[in-house]
Amino acid sequence: MFLKKFIYVNWGNIPATEFEFGPINLLSGGNGSGKTTAADAIQTIMTAAHDTLFHYNPGQDEATQRGRGKNVRTLASYVLGCDDGSYARPNGAVGYLAAVFHPTVGADGAAGESGEPFTAIIGVSASIDRAGSQPVARQNDLQFYIVTEQLTLSDFLYDDKDGQRNVIDLNKLPGHLKARMDASHIEKYDTKKQYLRRLYGALRGRHDAVSEREAMNAARTFSRFMAYKPVKSINGFVANEILEAKDLGDAIRSVSDLMKTIYAMESDANTLAETIAILSNTKGASQRYIDQWIDYNVLEYTAAKSRYINDQRAYLAAKEKQQGIRERLHKAEKERETAQERRKQLREQLISMEAQRRGIDALQDKDAAEQAIANGKKQLQQQAIPLLEQDQLLQASLRATELVYGALQKTSIGLDIPTLGQKKIIDQAKQVLAIKDQGAVDFRKLLGKDWVDLSPLEAHLDDAQQQQMLVNQWRERFHSTELESSGISLRDQIAKQVDRREQKLQQIQGRMAQKQADIDSLESRQLNYPGFVRQALEAIRRECPQADPRVLADYVEITDPQWQSAIEGYIGGARFSIIVEAVFEAEAAHILRSIPGGSRARVIQGEKAKKDCERLKLSDKSIIHLMEFEHATARYYLEASYGAVEQVADAQALRMTRRGGYQRRPGFRCVFSLPLRSG
Repeated sequence: MFLKKFIYVNWGNIPATEFEFGPINLLSGGNGSGKTTAADAIQTIMTAAHDTLFHYNPGQDEATQRGRGKNVRTLASYVLGCDDGSYARPNGAVGYLAAVFHPTVGADGAAGESGEPFTAIIGVSASIDRAGSQPVARQNDLQFYIVTEQLTLSDFLYDDKDGQRNVIDLNKLPGHLKARMDASHIEKYDTKKQYLRRLYGALRGRHDAVSEREAMNAARTFSRFMAYKPVKSINGFVANEILEAKDLGDAIRSVSDLMKTIYAMESDANTLAETIAILSNTKGASQRYIDQWIDYNVLEYTAAKSRYINDQRAYLAAKEKQQGIRERLHKAEKERETAQERRKQLREQLISMEAQRRGIDALQDKDAAEQAIANGKKQLQQQAIPLLEQDQLLQASLRATELVYGALQKTSIGLDIPTLGQKKIIDQAKQVLAIKDQGAVDFRKLLGKDWVDLSPLEAHLDDAQQQQMLVNQWRERFHSTELESSGISLRDQIAKQVDRREQKLQQIQGRMAQKQADIDSLESRQLNYPGFVRQALEAIRRECPQADPRVLADYVEITDPQWQSAIEGYIGGARFSIIVEAVFEAEAAHILRSIPGGSRARVIQGEKAKKDCERLKLSDKSIIHLMEFEHATARYYLEASYGAVEQVADAQALRMTRRGGYQRRPGFRCVFSLPLRSG
C-alpha cells in the first residue's frame, strides 16, 4: 500500500485541501510555513496521536521554548488553528484528517498487492476553555473511521443556503457518507487501539484487524521513522537517506544463491529423467493391460453370444410347448361344453323325479324334519358365538381376579387404598376364585353333544347364571362410583396408584442409572463431574466441537496428599471450571448462557488469567507450590485466583493470615488426581 492522497480540513493554518502524493515527496519552506504541521497530520493518521507513540513537532524541543512565547502543540490546538497563543477559529471547530491508501502496482503493469483502496479518517471536535488566565484548547470529541472507498475533500464539506462551504458536523459524518455509499463500507472505531489494529490490517491487505501488539509496534516504528534527524550536509543526507547502499557481499550471496539454484535444477532434471523412464515403463505396462483387457472382453462377448443362442433355442422350444398346451386347452373347453349340456339334461330329469316324489306323504314329512333339524343347527351355531365370547371374558375376569387377590396378599396397596384392605372385598374375591376351583362350565363340550334330554343342560345353565351374577357383582364393585365415599371408583383409584408407582419406579431407575454411572466412572478411574458440568461439556461439544472443552480438575495434581482436603475445600466448585481454546472462550460462554434455566458452569478466560498471573509474585508458602499442572491455562488460572493463599500450620495461624489454609484429618475425597478416596 502507498499513500495516494491526503485531505486536510481545519488543520492548523493549512486551508481545506487535498494533496496528491507521488513516489518521492519533498516538503520545503521557511520557518512557520507549515512543513511540521503537514507532517504531524500524517503522523496523527498513522499513530492516532497515541500518548505512548507520538508527540507533536518532534523536530523541536518545544518544552524549552515556552518561555519564549511558544505553546506545546496538541490535537485540539491544531484544529483551532493555534499560532503562538492566538487562535484562527476561536468559536470552536471540527477538523478532519483523511489518508487515501492504494495498493502498489507491480512493474510494467503487473499485478501488485491484493488489497483494496481505503480511506483512514480521524475527526476531532475542539473548543477554547477561557476559565483560566490563558485560553486553552480543549478536545470535545474524537472519532475514527476506516472507509473502504476513496474519499475526496467534498465528502467533508457542504454548501449552505448562501453558497458558503461549511465543514460537516462530526456526528453527521456517518449519515453523510451512507448517503453516498453502502453502510457496510463504513467502519467506526471508538478507541485508538481498535483503530490502529484495523488500519494496519488494511495496510496488509486484510479484511480484519491485526493483533494489538503488532499494531502498536508498527505505529511506533513509523513514528521513529518520522522523527527529526539533523542534516549535516546535503551529500550525507542523499547518500544515507535517498540512495541505496551497494554491498559486494550481497552480490556474492546472490551468485551463491544462483549456484545453489542451478544445482537444485540439475537435481530436479535428474529426478525428471527418472520420472520419464518410469512413465515410459508405465506406458508399456498400461498397453499390455489394455490388450489383455480387450482379449478378456472378446472372450466375454463370445460366451455371451453362445448363451444367447442357447436361450433362443430354449425360447423356441417353449413356444412349441405353449402351442400344444393351447390346443389341449381348446379341446378341454369343448369337452366342458358337452358336459354342461349333459348336466342340464340330468337336472331336468331330477326335477321331473322330484315332482313325482312329492306325491308320497311319508317322504314329505321326512323332508320337513330334515329341514327343521338343519334350521335348528344353524340357529344353535349363531347363538353359540356370543356365548363362547362371554366364556372367554369370564376366563379373563377369573385370571384378573387371581392377580388382584395375589396383589392384595403380597403388596401394601391396601394401605394406599383402604377399601382394598376390607375383609368384605377379600371374601368377595375368594367367592369369585371359587368358580375357577369348582370348574367352570365347558360350553364347547356341551355344544358338541346331541341332547335328547335337556334337564342336564338346564342344570348347567343355572350354574352359569349363578357364576355370571358373582362376576357381575365383583365387576360392579370395581367400576361403581357410588360405593366409594370419595366418589372415585376402585378401578380409577388403582389406576392412579399404578401411575404414581410407575413414576416412582422411573425416578428410582433414573437414580440407579446415575449411581451406576458414578460406579462406572469410579471403576474407570475417572473424575465424577457434577451434573451441571456434564451438561455444559455436552452443550459445548455439540454446538462448538472445535473449542475442545476440558475440566480444570483433570490437569491439576496435589503433590502432598496431606494438603489435598484443605486445598480442595478452599477452592470448592472452581475446580470444575471449563478450559477451552482461547479463540472460542466467548462463544463457549454464550453457549452456557443459552442453556435453558442457565448453568452454574463457568468458562476460564485464559488470556486474562495469564495477564493477572504475570502481575502476581508468589510467596514461598503459596499453596501453588503443592500443585503440578499439565495445562498452561490451568496454571495461570489457579495462580491468579489462589496464588496469594498461603500454607499455615493450624487454625490459630490462619487467623493471622489474610488468605491461607491448613491440613485437615485424613480420609478425604481426591478431586485433582486419581484415584478417588471416600471420606
